[in-house]
Amino acid sequence: MYAALEALKKEKGVTQPCILAFTQTGSMGGKLCDMFVIFDAVPIAISDANVSVSVETLFASFFAFNLSYPPSLCGVYSLFEMLFGVMPSIKSTLAVADIYSCKISAA
Repeated sequence: MYAALEALKKEKGVTQPCILAFTQTGSMGGKLCDMFVIFDAVPIAISDANVSVSVETLFASFFAFNLSYPPSLCGVYSLFEMLFGVMPSIKSTLAVADIYSCKISAA
């Protein structure tokens, strides 16, 4: 796990907190088997490899630890703020607002 995290940091510039997911490969393709949210180099296992719980935990970590969003992902976190009903901390782009309005009109 730590080797995978170091490789992500080196190759892609991924910082923490982040989600680290492991898949099990086989004849039917990859199957999600383990998910962790990494905080301060400490992996927190997410039971049943639940993607929505992982994303919610990751998003909450920015508030719990008073962290800034990575600049390259501000649009994603802006959308999360809208979806989770959190007071916006960053100005969302027009594209993010359009995505959110499509979600509202489909509901």
